[in-house]
Formats: sequence, C-alpha cells, structure tokens
Amino acid sequence: NSMSKEQLQIPSNEQLAALNDKIREGSYREVYRNKNLAIKKLKKHVIKSVGSVKIRIPTRVYLLFRFGISDINKYERKWYDHIISKAPPEMHRCFAEVLAVKKVNGFSYSINQLVLDADNQPSKTLVQHGKIESSSFWKKIEELEQFFKKHSIPYFTIGGYNICVQRQQDGSCFPVLIDYKRIGIRTFWHQLPLYLKHFRDLKMERRFQKMRDQLKGSGKE
Repeated sequence: NSMSKEQLQIPSNEQLAALNDKIREGSYREVYRNKNLAIKKLKKHVIKSVGSVKIRIPTRVYLLFRFGISDINKYERKWYDHIISKAPPEMHRCFAEVLAVKKVNGFSYSINQLVLDADNQPSKTLVQHGKIESSSFWKKIEELEQFFKKHSIPYFTIGGYNICVQRQQDGSCFPVLIDYKRIGIRTFWHQLPLYLKHFRDLKMERRFQKMRDQLKGSGKE
C-alpha cells in the first residue's frame, strides 16, 4: 500500500488542532483521519476507577507514573524505527508507517499512514472484520511472531485491535500492524521475569496465541 509523498503530506499545526474525523479510540489516544493519514492524539485525561469512584487523571501524568514515559507517541516512533531497521524490505508493508510526531497546543500527535484496502477505503481492524480463515493471512502473522523473537523485539501490543486487515485487489487479506506502543519491558516494568528473554518470548507467544484462538477461522482460504 505504497503512497507518494504528496499523499502522505504532514498536516500543518492548524490542521492538527482542527481534527474532527475520529475513527478509533484507545486507552490513551484518539485516532483521527486526515486524507490518507491516521493521526493519533494523546487524550487529555484517562478515567480510572478506585473502588466505586472514577478519577480523571491527566494522560501525560498517568503514563509518566505508570511507565516512566512522558510521550507515548515519541516512544512508539522509536520502536517503529527500530522494527523497520531490522525487518527485511519485503516485510515493511506489514507495518503502518509512523511519519512524524508533533506537539501542538500542548497535545502530542503521531502522524501515521492510514491503511487502505484496494478500493481505497480504510481497512478494518481484525476485531472489526471478524474471524479470518485465510491460511496466507495467518502464515504472515506467524512470520511476524518469529521475526520479533529472532530480533529480541518484545512486541506485547499484538491483538485484534492493533492489526488492520488490508483487502487486496484479488480479495485476499493481508495483516498490517498499526500500534507499537506496548513494546519492551518498560511498559511492564513490574513483571520482573520479563528481564529475561525466555519469559519475554513466552509472554509474546501467549498474546499471539490468544489472538489466534479468538479470531482464526477453521478454513483454509
């Protein structure tokens, strides 16, 4: 899903401040569409429950307290760059491109490639799409898992919400990862066994297998 530089032009600060086409929302960020870009904006607050009481905590404060990360978008960009530096060229299309991180009016924005199907419509996440039977799709997922193990990249963020199902011209499905934030032991610093590669690989294996159990169909294509 390669695009020209014109199609992936970085929005101005004014355009970022005026975003209003929200397409997804996660725990810490909202995702907006701007032409052929997916722009992740850090939320102002996260809501956490303490007993029966709900507390609003500034997102930047929460992330700094929980992970020691002041800007999750910059952290994600560094991991994306590392992944691409290790991945063979033919695997690059499995990773939605992180183009830039900008701060506007106190908000952090991560500017990403919007994954599009062959008909130029935004690809669905695996959860939105539902179970997939295609053996080629799941073979590519297996290749990604082995790549992460080989290069000691603890990709704990795997899951049906963080993979897009890109529909090709021939109707086949191709997985594209769209999230790189929960990578590395820093996001699970309190789990001491993860300081050993063996246990990082086990945790990653469990997460990949959980996704297969939930979303892999029984057919071949």
